[in-house]
Amino acid sequence: MEQRSKPLAKSKGMTSLIFSIFMKFFLGAAALGVLIFMTTGPYAVVRHPSYVGDLVLVLGIPLALGSWWGLILFALMIPAMVRMIHDEERLLKDGLPGYAKYTETVRYRLIPYIW
Repeated sequence: MEQRSKPLAKSKGMTSLIFSIFMKFFLGAAALGVLIFMTTGPYAVVRHPSYVGDLVLVLGIPLALGSWWGLILFALMIPAMVRMIHDEERLLKDGLPGYAKYTETVRYRLIPYIW
């Protein structure tokens, strides 16, 4: 029995995949040895835009492939990422001068106007 893919799911998945690859490329060249808190581009909206790209990628691949089972990984990744962000931000606030002030400037961690 042949399984047919749904065109809408494929187009949404491919769009998500392309967006996440672009975000990873665009944001990945930040390590130059100088500490700068970015407040422009995607960093003006959320403090962890590369994690947004990760979520979009993990959501987009199953949609692009028409594999609804792959969405289980997405559902499992959300609580793990929330915990990771909490731990990371606690370390940054404790050990990185200026990070607490940065969190006041860029208020949202992952989802604008929500969290």
